[in-house]
Amino acid sequence: MSRLLSTLALIWRLARPYFVSEDRWAGRILLGAIIAIELSTVAINVMLNQWNNRFYNALQERNWDNFVWELLFFCALAAAFIVLAVYQLYLNQWLQIRWRRWLRRSISTVGLPTPITTACIFSAMPPTTRTSASPRTSTSSSSAR
Repeated sequence: MSRLLSTLALIWRLARPYFVSEDRWAGRILLGAIIAIELSTVAINVMLNQWNNRFYNALQERNWDNFVWELLFFCALAAAFIVLAVYQLYLNQWLQIRWRRWLRRSISTVGLPTPITTACIFSAMPPTTRTSASPRTSTSSSSAR
């Protein structure tokens, strides 16, 4: 439980500056829409579970009218789920783009000190090691014969 709380505290510490910046209202609206769509997809999943019960009961009872109705209902649920999933992905990417744009602007106005930038560059580079002989060594050994 303490790991969850520390993770949530870290997420809040990273996200808070964006949601209190000049772009806060667009970010809050986008985040609220993403959360609302996620709750809607959960509701659709619950309706799909209930639909499974009704659909298989209609099959078991060989009730043609209920069977057709449940197929149409499934089509509506599937269409709604697909539209919501695509729109949620779109809004999520839009929020990420706005967040990255804000982050780029805020870093460029504040700037980074040179030692931090240099340390970041060198920590990202893989160590250089030689794993095979250089071409000159292999050429010189073959010409020595």
